[in-house]
Amino acid sequence: MEGRKWEDLNKDILVNVLGRVGMESLLLDVPFVCKSWYKASREPQCWEHLTFPSYIKPDEIWEEECPDRGFAERLAMTYQENLSVFAFMKFIVNRSYGNATIIKLPGYCPEEALEYIANDRMEGRKWEDLNKDILVNVLGRVGMESLLLDVPFVCKSWYKASREPQCWEHLTFPSYIKPDEIWEEECPDRGFAERLAMTYQENLSVFAFMKFIVNRSYGNATIIKLPGYCPEEALEYIANEFQSF
Repeated sequence: MEGRKWEDLNKDILVNVLGRVGMESLLLDVPFVCKSWYKASREPQCWEHLTFPSYIKPDEIWEEECPDRGFAERLAMTYQENLSVFAFMKFIVNRSYGNATIIKLPGYCPEEALEYIANDRMEGRKWEDLNKDILVNVLGRVGMESLLLDVPFVCKSWYKASREPQCWEHLTFPSYIKPDEIWEEECPDRGFAERLAMTYQENLSVFAFMKFIVNRSYGNATIIKLPGYCPEEALEYIANEFQSF
């Protein structure tokens, strides 16, 4: 830049640039470049888009080539044995000082983290008082497990938002829906399946569950990833509901 150094950039310009680099770099790279970059990385404007990785802890990752593995391993190395998903999410949310406009939650989001986000204030407003369109945009990214078994129990506005069809445009079913179908002790779908079985007790039917989820979308689904075992009647129902697929 014609003889000027990057660390001598106007802070507003620097913040504008660094706010686009992503959470991993902003947390684990940028602060160690120089003092001015460290100070800029602490500015709330850098933390307006909070896109959490799908997996925060490396022991949650079973796919060897998962794109989140590097970030998760660096986090674990930085925080060692003390890495808590809730504490990490709280730390990141606090960085925004209420300026966050987009939050993409991880695949596994503890209930206490959802409650903390719900109660966190943005310019004097609570998250549950957010414009419904913004809330739906956020909740539509949290994944089926959280959207079904966590989000509705945070507060009334989150429950109402979770019923909006726009939250159910991406229907990614777990590979296994019933826990008695899972033979691998460490299968990543076990937790979701066991929570479903606990919620629906003896009445859990794969077809009924899939029909229930498909109906939530009211025909708005654009992506459907089927479970490993999909009953023929479920395939027929989906085919009739989404004839354009």
